Amino acid sequence: MTNESIKELIQQLNGTSQSVFKVYKYQISNNVEYGKVWYELKPTHQIESRFFFIKGNKSYVGAIHILKDDLHWYVLEGDRKKGYLTNALNSAVLPFLFNKMKYEKVKITIPSIEDNDALASANVAKKVGFKNITDFDYVLYEDQFDFTNKNLSIKYPSLLKDDYESLQDEIKEISTRLQQIHTQLEFSTGLKMEKYQKPSLDEIADILAIRRWSLEDMYHDHLMAEDD
Repeated sequence: MTNESIKELIQQLNGTSQSVFKVYKYQISNNVEYGKVWYELKPTHQIESRFFFIKGNKSYVGAIHILKDDLHWYVLEGDRKKGYLTNALNSAVLPFLFNKMKYEKVKITIPSIEDNDALASANVAKKVGFKNITDFDYVLYEDQFDFTNKNLSIKYPSLLKDDYESLQDEIKEISTRLQQIHTQLEFSTGLKMEKYQKPSLDEIADILAIRRWSLEDMYHDHLMAEDD
């Protein structure tokens, strides 16, 4: 995603722009959340991306896009040079990547340090331990990171009973649509899908229809965990 797209994502989270992205996230520290984002690259083509979201005192101030082991960060212009990014990297983002997601290394690429923003990014990278390995590339290995400021605090936002039931209904609709597509293909061609795909679409639909009831068990376990 471009800086402009990430800016739009942050603005959506702050409620200052229209809803374009589908976002699901949870807290990993008091000022950082981890989440997945879906956005429409073109009609019928949804892209999934992973992010860390950085919060200031009252709103979101930045985001870090995760591309395999590459990081691409962006901070809103009015919130730069306030330590938000450095603090988030030191206390939550890097500890989470190394400890929870079992990364062995992370990288960033800074195309040029001729402008102030790129120079600031390079300075932040060096401050948290990244080493400059080429003119543009910086890398940080897990065994070289200082975990002194690690401060993870995992919290999930919860779901209501109505939300679980709504998700069950969605799974049922998807199951029905898969059965319809399976039937249309076979009845239009005279061919059996089992020859081309295992499991076939109707078998996948049956699995979904049965498995959707497992959400009841998930909801029960969720309530038990909240009581604890």
